[in-house]
Amino acid sequence: MPSAHDLTGRQIGVRKRASRPPPVRWAGFSHCGLSEHIPVWVWRRCPVGCGTRRRRSFAEGLEKLRAYADEHGHARVPLDCVTADGFKLGNWVGNQRSGRRRGQLSADRAAQVEKVPGWVWDARS
Repeated sequence: MPSAHDLTGRQIGVRKRASRPPPVRWAGFSHCGLSEHIPVWVWRRCPVGCGTRRRRSFAEGLEKLRAYADEHGHARVPLDCVTADGFKLGNWVGNQRSGRRRGQLSADRAAQVEKVPGWVWDARS
């Protein structure tokens, strides 16, 4: 590619290798580019109170499952079941079953769910 010169005689259209920024090594979620545009943004692995919401969600789901089993006489919750207060019980139950299949549900939580009358791990059986 032939090079051109501007009016001052400087060469244009050619970029020297030394003027290029070094390649970016992406780590974690910074590859999405959002962290550079949010002022004073700091990525944290686990904020204060980490896991509290998840524990609360499990306890709430277990409570709703027990109430469902008491009302219906079984714990075979349909996937689209939503309680009167908007809790997606069907999704919660499905998540517990899939978590157990993948080995991500703790033995303690599995035991708590198994104590619910009428509970089955395989909804198809």
